[in-house]
Amino acid sequence: PAFTKVHGLTASVTDDVLFNLLARPGDRERGVVTTSDKIGAYDKFAIEWLYRTFPAGTDERAALDRIVAQHDGPQYRFLPLQTRASQADPRSLSGDLGNDPFELYDTQMNRLRYVADHLFGWVEGAGLENDGFRELVTEWLFLQAWAVPRGLSNLIGGIYLGDPSRGEPKYAAVPRETQERAVRTIYAAFYDMDWLDRNKDLLQYSGANRGITLMSRFNVLGQGGILSRFNWVALADEWAGSGYPLDDFLNDLTDLVTDNLRHGRLLEGEEFLIGVYISMGLIGNDPVLRGRYDEHFHKSAPIPLDAGTGRKAAAFPAEEDFPVTALRARIPAVPQAVSDATASVRAAQLERLAGILRSVREPALARRLGYPLSVADAALGNN
Repeated sequence: PAFTKVHGLTASVTDDVLFNLLARPGDRERGVVTTSDKIGAYDKFAIEWLYRTFPAGTDERAALDRIVAQHDGPQYRFLPLQTRASQADPRSLSGDLGNDPFELYDTQMNRLRYVADHLFGWVEGAGLENDGFRELVTEWLFLQAWAVPRGLSNLIGGIYLGDPSRGEPKYAAVPRETQERAVRTIYAAFYDMDWLDRNKDLLQYSGANRGITLMSRFNVLGQGGILSRFNWVALADEWAGSGYPLDDFLNDLTDLVTDNLRHGRLLEGEEFLIGVYISMGLIGNDPVLRGRYDEHFHKSAPIPLDAGTGRKAAAFPAEEDFPVTALRARIPAVPQAVSDATASVRAAQLERLAGILRSVREPALARRLGYPLSVADAALGNN
């Protein structure tokens, strides 16, 4: 209560925090702020830093540095120019609340489950006949089902940025156990969408989603942020000694996506999940593997003649015509040396995964795994 009374809910009004989603019954009576109702402490600090004037002859840079040194604490923690995909420090993300991201995750998911269980009755009881609203609110639930797990992704390979002038290390890694917990929690989200799927009446409002499809479930792997953190995991271990090297991270992911398979079963759609991990994760984060796969695809795919020029048309737009793919936009830039040093780790993990797929002897399962295995083999140069 004391903190929110003074500082509000967020460091900046541009931080995408409107409501205190962590508030519990009785908090408001104790004085906890429940809405974003004031300018943030960071906003005041930024205005002072930008517009403060000094007497003639003042060393302005030193004076501004003193202002910075006087503003320390969580109420000032805001990094406005960094997107979630490129953000290193998980303590200053848009839309976050509190200092326990797992509590925020559980609270947000419980809220979504509550809304999904009651929304149909609320809308029908209110007599709302706006089909556009009905469709929109259902689509919002789908988007939130992907976005809430993504809120934990920056813990994976997370780097706390410190101030050496205060005796803090320049970089400190998110502890290994926290990173592993984030991986497991995000991964479990696509096996936990029954809260939405069981509400069939509600889903009938949707123009696009009449039920929870396999694509809806396993899209969480692509949308949940895990696959954008490969380079950050390597960087956190390289710069800050996280104790969670890329090799261990990839072993954990491979174990998760093949858990059922290694126990002799393959749930419906899990071959698609494995394919997403191969293509968007292991290949998508490695230029050498991606190059081999692209080369194999262009050699093996029939390429039609362009009607205008008579020449073979490219199977994909040329890179100069399509410079930023959705996949590459999610891959943060890291020092080339880090990426080069971990190339063998990614290739070895793809070899391990391909070996697991090849070891399947049951014919029906082997047929279902044919496509992801062919993608892996193409990237490894085995075709």
